Amino acid sequence: MLLQQIAANDATTKEVLDRVLQYSPLLRNHVQFYSKPGDSSTGRKQQGAFTASSRSLDNKYTEKETEPEWVTATRKFIGDTIRVDVARERMGFDIASETMAQLLRTAPGIATRFHKLLISGNPANDAETFKGLEIMAKSSQTTKLATNGMQVLTGNSDNAKSSQQAFLEAIDYIIATTKGINKVVIGNGKTIARLGTIAREYIKHTKDSFGKPIVLYNNIPLVNIEDSGDTIIPFAESCGTSNDCASLYCTSFEEEAGLSFLTTEDGFKVYDPSRVSNWYETMVELIADSALFRDEAVSRLAGIKI
Repeated sequence: MLLQQIAANDATTKEVLDRVLQYSPLLRNHVQFYSKPGDSSTGRKQQGAFTASSRSLDNKYTEKETEPEWVTATRKFIGDTIRVDVARERMGFDIASETMAQLLRTAPGIATRFHKLLISGNPANDAETFKGLEIMAKSSQTTKLATNGMQVLTGNSDNAKSSQQAFLEAIDYIIATTKGINKVVIGNGKTIARLGTIAREYIKHTKDSFGKPIVLYNNIPLVNIEDSGDTIIPFAESCGTSNDCASLYCTSFEEEAGLSFLTTEDGFKVYDPSRVSNWYETMVELIADSALFRDEAVSRLAGIKI
């Protein structure tokens, strides 16, 4: 389910949700949620199939045994509390209008916070965050553009063409090795722009149901996770001896499969205002924790320099 499908149905939530979605093509079109009750939920991971074998007459197949693997997601929260002093009501302010104005100013920050956690969230460092792609991408699903990173050049020189070919082949590889039915390529603005420059013949442009542009590379959506102006994937990653690299990710978002997010009924909601001391308070909140049901649903291309 998309975020629109798990959100509360009241008018205030809908208005704030619409603003959040304007700032996040990922939440608008791609990220999938699944709803379960309780404080946490455990599901069975999707494991690789057994390899078939052969046998001769009067002989048996070699037995194979496996232990099931499980993924557990808990409850993580992204949101904010809005407060308006009750005295403003006596000063002639429309408290409902002021509250909504503040909620709408908060909405872009919710999208940005989700984006940052999606990439670099690490509960080992901050228990309030969910696991992001940086730590979910297994070493077997990680490709380096070069041992110490590589600058992807523009132009027609031999060096430029060589770097462009290596870049495109690496992107094609992580797309091919990502298993899933809802693949998305995620990167920062400079990386996505460089890909668009050197692979124009493979780029298509369309629009989503909101009328917002969608860019496709070989029919796979490309998402600039920094479209709202915030730095999410800086050129500050280490790759070999280099520390000025960035990564590109390919992810398959699927409902309770691939990469999915545990939520609950009314998983995105604006709560009704209440009086607390000298304040009218209201809270907006998204309940979501990442759950990787299939390790091959996340791939990473590291060592990119622009």
